Amino acid sequence: MTGPGRRTAAGALLLAAVLLAAGCDSQKHKVEILESPIPSGDPPVKIASSDEAAPFFRKVADAYASRRRIRLELFETQSRNIPELLLSGSVDMGVTSGGIPAEAAGKNLSYVPFAHDAIAFIVSPDAGVRSLTSSQIRRILSGEIDDWKEAGGRPGPIKIVDRPPSSVTRASLGKSLFGGTLPPSRHGVVVETSELAIQAMRRLPGYFGFGPLSRLTSEQIPGVLVAVDGMPPLAPSAAGNGYPARVEYGIMFRKDAPETVKELAGFFLTPEGGHELATLGLTPSAKGLSMAACHCRKQEGIFLPAGKKSVLAGTFTLAVVPELGAITQENRYSAVLQRIADGMGVRTRLMHLSSYDQVIEEFHEGRIDAAFVGSLMYGKLRQRAGVIPLARPEKQGKSMYHGLILVRKADRISTLAELRGKRLSYVPNTSAGELFAKSKVAEAGGEWPGYFSRTVKASSHETAVELLLSGEVDVAAVKDLVLDRMAASRPALRKAFTVLSFSATFPENALVVSPHLGETDRASLRNILLSLHEIPGGAEALRSLGADRMIPTSDQDYAGMYGLARKVGYRLDGGG
Repeated sequence: MTGPGRRTAAGALLLAAVLLAAGCDSQKHKVEILESPIPSGDPPVKIASSDEAAPFFRKVADAYASRRRIRLELFETQSRNIPELLLSGSVDMGVTSGGIPAEAAGKNLSYVPFAHDAIAFIVSPDAGVRSLTSSQIRRILSGEIDDWKEAGGRPGPIKIVDRPPSSVTRASLGKSLFGGTLPPSRHGVVVETSELAIQAMRRLPGYFGFGPLSRLTSEQIPGVLVAVDGMPPLAPSAAGNGYPARVEYGIMFRKDAPETVKELAGFFLTPEGGHELATLGLTPSAKGLSMAACHCRKQEGIFLPAGKKSVLAGTFTLAVVPELGAITQENRYSAVLQRIADGMGVRTRLMHLSSYDQVIEEFHEGRIDAAFVGSLMYGKLRQRAGVIPLARPEKQGKSMYHGLILVRKADRISTLAELRGKRLSYVPNTSAGELFAKSKVAEAGGEWPGYFSRTVKASSHETAVELLLSGEVDVAAVKDLVLDRMAASRPALRKAFTVLSFSATFPENALVVSPHLGETDRASLRNILLSLHEIPGGAEALRSLGADRMIPTSDQDYAGMYGLARKVGYRLDGGG
């Protein structure tokens, strides 16, 4: 990359010293070859990255390198070391966390911000907490709250998984939550690296941790990503202004860097690079760049798996709605996506959508190929985007669900008439939540939503249940299968509620596809889904989904939903 005079012996010694030095971003270092089959004689592009940025940068850069047939060597170090490594010629590119390092001031270096990520908060499952306010988080971090009971959870000490003062994530929290520096932790452990923090969260009971949302989600840590001030931890909305803190990732290089380096940096600002970042849970920083700007299936042959011919061109993107938390959804659907990738020879992506309305927008704009959706959302998508249902999961012969009207047993409410003037939580755009609740109000001769003193639109059925359990509402309209899944790990939930009413049955969340997916591709996908219980790895994928097998699904299976929508005058086509 650089000439012999630039890559000096002194630079090599500096690189070795920096990479072996202890610090917040450092760990046992090694050179990682991201892509090796290149023409002989071409030197690799050497990259120094902060440990917080390395996992996702590695994935995106690998996609680029595999197509350009170049070799990349990735080192991990602290962001503050990167300017000196660049200026000495030890590396060709740097990837920083937290903006431009102070050490870069006045130097002949270029800086390109390429992504933002929310700093999210995760707590141990045994804490019994699913949401916190900014004030509570400040008090936990400062030591004022040291028992989960004081934060609305179960009694037990809070153990903070903290980072050292030099941590970029910690510094960002200090600025946003404390207007300066985050005070030292009074209870918990301080760990040097992101990897060690993740290991601590996997082992420590009663923990409170924090980190980049994309990393916490992808690592599948046993814990609960908490909502903050009512905002659920879903990308990309959490990386915006509503979440307490976020971190910026950027690329640095010398102004006289070779074109190969500048082209790699520029890739992260293209629609294609932005798509790669977005599918990893990051918010691209390129001005005007959004998921609307890219749909990789249109880029013929770019994302095909090595050594295998694909039925589809590019990436097959499947979306999931916020029925459960992001980590739970990732665990449920990722194995199914892997089986689709194996069976069709196409790279797949799982996209978490922050709202049910967003599903309609993504299909309409052609940014997703398929989605797992409930019955009411299917009805809307059928009318507005022409989607086609293929299959849905079946467990012990059951592939349908009921809507439930739930109240707390302690409130001794026994009739629907007693709900007038109460507070309701429900999930909009769902049969079990909105459609069923509206039908019960109509039966009672009431008007929606005035029948209730207050209606709370929950982001998921799980959240609607938690709002009822916490006493923030008096009644909840939810999906019975979600309550069943929650009660499987928290049996006491079944004793906490009274079911006032069951709806008729609706089809369980089915996989529906865009009408732009051709019949040949639809048939191939349908065959993979219907044979999951028979193929290698399929049974495991079905278990993650909570199913024994997938069964065929057609528009006729939604007759109950269509009938209820007509009964309450619900316009599936979006008309007034």
